[in-house]
Amino acid sequence: MNFIARLAAIGLSVIFTASGCASSPEPELPVSDGEVADGAALEKGKVYDFPLLEVHCGLEYLGEFNGTAWGLASPPPGPAPETGKGDSIPIQWPSSGESVLGQVSLTASDRIDYVLHDGTLIAIYEPIEPGTYPGCD
Repeated sequence: MNFIARLAAIGLSVIFTASGCASSPEPELPVSDGEVADGAALEKGKVYDFPLLEVHCGLEYLGEFNGTAWGLASPPPGPAPETGKGDSIPIQWPSSGESVLGQVSLTASDRIDYVLHDGTLIAIYEPIEPGTYPGCD
């Protein structure tokens, strides 16, 4: 089996061009509109860098944006991520210490998505009543 056939057998493709060969184009990833801090105003459809702090406390509370507290509505479809209280951050997630390094996006007036820089959706947040988040030790 030649080299091109072996690449095709494992699902890779190669495009030949006049200057040689190039790999398949990479999927489009979320582009950041900048960093945002807890308490900031988010614009619908924009993507902001925002670390999830103290993940040992779980993903239940995102923070406050647009004057509203945001709590976990649901994990994304598929297997639930192992990020409940006391769990460690999955190794494939970018992190620093106990913080996940990802992005937030206001996708509707009542929904914020939290995604990793590779586009993986890890949590969906909805407005919650102020003071209902129990906090973390």
